[in-house]
Amino acid sequence: MKNVIFLDVDGVLNPDTKENAGWTFDKDFYSGPYRLYLSTDMGQAILGLDCQIQWLTTWVRHEDDANAVIGPALGWPRQKVATLHLGVEAWDGGDDGLWKPRSVHHLLAREEGPESVVWIDDDADFWTEQYRKACTKFASRGDPPFVFDPYDRLLTIVPDSRIGLTKKHIKQIKHFLGRRRNAEVPREQEEDSSTHREGGGGES
Repeated sequence: MKNVIFLDVDGVLNPDTKENAGWTFDKDFYSGPYRLYLSTDMGQAILGLDCQIQWLTTWVRHEDDANAVIGPALGWPRQKVATLHLGVEAWDGGDDGLWKPRSVHHLLAREEGPESVVWIDDDADFWTEQYRKACTKFASRGDPPFVFDPYDRLLTIVPDSRIGLTKKHIKQIKHFLGRRRNAEVPREQEEDSSTHREGGGGES
């Protein structure tokens, strides 16, 4: 399964200001009452990560505005909307405010899930902690301790909402994905590579 990026809009793609010097915010417009600052450079950098993007944002609640407004402004094709079990869209997964971490955890808890998952949201840490508390509170006696990321494959990026996603974040994601790919090299390939290094006089 392809690596997944769960992506928020406000505070990530759409910062509070255009002070992020790393990108040129060439899209400045209103969608209804909401002002949007978007960067096509940032959009291309995210696409270049070669992951399956899944919208995890309130911008999908009304006519799927993430795909109708945000994506086209960035020059993106239509992207998947994050879902829960049985295809229920994540935002429709409950009224407790925990639909974002619930959707991320639903994917992370699947043993056959993607090799790597990245969640980009300016409030990700807050919602993860709230979800952890709720799951612990309502756990049955004798249940194992709650673990949000049981297979250790999540990178959480929490941008400053004033400046949004940065180029440093992109580099961090690339490093994470590359390290994960290297860690998943089959054992036979590792052995062949190790033998070659030893026989070839070491690394240059």
